[in-house]
Amino acid sequence: MRITDIGLHDPPADVGWLPRPHTMLIVLPADRPHEPDAEEEGDTIDLDSAAPIRIELIARS
Repeated sequence: MRITDIGLHDPPADVGWLPRPHTMLIVLPADRPHEPDAEEEGDTIDLDSAAPIRIELIARS
């Protein structure tokens, strides 16, 4: 996985669901090329806060 963008929202963003997200990571699979002009590229991981996180490799396919 590769992080392509980080969204920090203070106050939390009104994106249509509750709780409203404070910090969001936009991620892509590591083998997929990044297209900067693509508007809806990647998946979103909603985090509870901007506190540091640790991401570990669990499996490689």
